Amino acid sequence: MKKHYLRGVLTLCLALCLAAGLFFLLPQKADAATSGIYNYSVSNGKATITGTTSKPSGSLTIPSTLGGYPVTSIGDDAFRDCTGLTSITIPDSVTSIGGSAFSGCTGIKEVHITDLDKWCGISFGNGTANPLNYAHNLYINGQLVTDLVIPFGVTSIENYAFYNCMSPTSVTIPPSITSIGSYAFSGCTSLTSITIPSSVTGIGYSAFSGCTGLTSFVIPDSVTSIGSDAFYGCAGLTSITIPNSVTTIGSYAFRGCSGLETITVAPGNQNYHSSGNCLIQKESKTLVVGCKNSVIPSDGSVTSIGISAFSGCTGLTTVTIPNSITKIVQYAFNNCTSLISVTIGNGITSIGPNAFKNCTNLTDVYYGGTQEQRDSISLSTGNDALTSAQWIYSEGPVPANVVSPVEARLVLDSRVGVKFYFNLEDVTRAFTYQVTLAGREAPIASGAYDRLTEEAGYKVLFFTGIGPEDFMT
Repeated sequence: MKKHYLRGVLTLCLALCLAAGLFFLLPQKADAATSGIYNYSVSNGKATITGTTSKPSGSLTIPSTLGGYPVTSIGDDAFRDCTGLTSITIPDSVTSIGGSAFSGCTGIKEVHITDLDKWCGISFGNGTANPLNYAHNLYINGQLVTDLVIPFGVTSIENYAFYNCMSPTSVTIPPSITSIGSYAFSGCTSLTSITIPSSVTGIGYSAFSGCTGLTSFVIPDSVTSIGSDAFYGCAGLTSITIPNSVTTIGSYAFRGCSGLETITVAPGNQNYHSSGNCLIQKESKTLVVGCKNSVIPSDGSVTSIGISAFSGCTGLTTVTIPNSITKIVQYAFNNCTSLISVTIGNGITSIGPNAFKNCTNLTDVYYGGTQEQRDSISLSTGNDALTSAQWIYSEGPVPANVVSPVEARLVLDSRVGVKFYFNLEDVTRAFTYQVTLAGREAPIASGAYDRLTEEAGYKVLFFTGIGPEDFMT
């Protein structure tokens, strides 16, 4: 009996010990508490600010400890709609700030920190988790940051680290950095120069989007990936060079870079190449980025115009899509507001949703096939600008308003791109040739095309059926 009693006591003690061990091993439940205006919770010996007892205003310095515990986190929505805040100081102890922690804090004008190294490592839940979204001005030890120099030893710049920070005009990144996070410098509109070391292998999603002051950007040959929207809206960029190390470029990476004039890919790149100021994915034969000076290759190296390839290219006035192109995908020419005319080859089989959305000045579409061929194109919604433009076909009956002179003379003046017209010998087709002018009179006779192309100072740009309004006889 005694033995059974002792065995029971030992079993009970062992169970209690195991339970105690598990208690300390398992994460402890967060305890809620209040100190001053701060509501906070404690978990595993660390404090998270969860909210405030009242809306603070003016300058606020967040404490580094609460209740004897280090403040390491600011929770979701913790300071939401504290519109009276004008300045916020974040302690070095903070390692994470939850989503929308400072959402609606529209009055904040200054963010103060003391350790840039620690700031680069903070995990932000989203854009409005970072008070810089409203403040725009970053101060380190009381000094406004205009030349941002990331300390050596920092290995990564986390997502949203300098989101909408407008005080820096230059950024220097040390060779210890290997990655630049999503939205890391998004909206830094005052940035005019940034130095990226060869240690960086990846540029994150929207990392430099909206950096409208950047005019040039050197992508080092260590970079293997460029995230989607990485340079979206960088309207000041005039040139981009893709090194041979880059293997992936995300969708919309250079969307809205309206100032782009030249696009170059290093000759050794295995996945991309450039031709006619177009960035082309080799395997898929997709034109992924174009600019206002692009000439789409007609050698078969491009068969499709990719997503948003020319989106926001406001300097583009005319574009020729050769016969080798079979499809134009969604948003390809979205917001090309200066686009006046498009020449589309007869190889096109589909035009995706919103491919020509907001091309508000598009008036003429010169199509390299018949109306019957045009009607067979799969045309998705959102292309009202394209469908409402005048379609002019290279084959078909002569329009009723076309004159049929045997010979005509057009006075060539200083206008560039003046049209002139003549009829073929059988008077069954009417074509127009748009030329670069030499500033002199030129006789235009029936069947003059072959002779015209040999004339010095002229360059044929396109032809199509047309009316007679520029004839002088």
